Amino acid sequence: MKEQWGRNLVLIGFRCSGKSRVGLVVSQFLGMSLVDTDHLIELEAGCSIYELVAREGWSEFRKIEKKVISQVSQTTDQVIATGGGVVLDQENVQSLKQRGVLVWLQASVAAIKERMLRQKDFMKTRPSLTGVDPLSEVEELLREREPLYARASDAVVVTEGLSINQVAFRVARVFIDKKGI
Repeated sequence: MKEQWGRNLVLIGFRCSGKSRVGLVVSQFLGMSLVDTDHLIELEAGCSIYELVAREGWSEFRKIEKKVISQVSQTTDQVIATGGGVVLDQENVQSLKQRGVLVWLQASVAAIKERMLRQKDFMKTRPSLTGVDPLSEVEELLREREPLYARASDAVVVTEGLSINQVAFRVARVFIDKKGI
C-alpha cells in the first residue's frame, strides 16, 4: 500500500544536476508518482522544448511552464522534477512551496559541463538560454541562478561524486526529515 505523504518532493537545480534521473529513483524509493515538468511542457506544446523555443521563444516556454507548475502544484504525493529555470518566476516557486518540499540538487560548473558533454545529442535537444553555446553559458547562468535556488530551497543535496542512487537516498532522507516523519 502506498504511503500518503500529503506533500510533494520538488527537485530544483541547474541543467544536468540530475533532477529527472534522481526524481525517477527517489519516486520509486518513496512509492510516489514522478512528474517531470519539462515532459508536461512538451505535451502541452505538442513538440520538443528545443522546437518550442526555436519556433516561439523562451517567453512562450515560460508561459507554458507557469501553467504546468500551477497545475501540478494542486496535487500531492508526487516527486516533481522541474526545469532549471523554474526559480526565475517567484509565482512558480510559491506554487511549488504550497504543497512541496523543495530540494536543490547542487552541482559545480565543471560537473554540469561534464554531464552535458556525456549526454548524447545534448546540443541538439537543449536550446541555448542566452544565444551562445550551451556549454559557454553555464558559469554565468549558474552564478545568476544560485541565489534563486538557495532562496527557494528547503534543503540542498550536493550531487558530485555520488551515484544516482546515493543522491536519491539523500534526497529521500531530507524529504522524510522535513516532513517530520
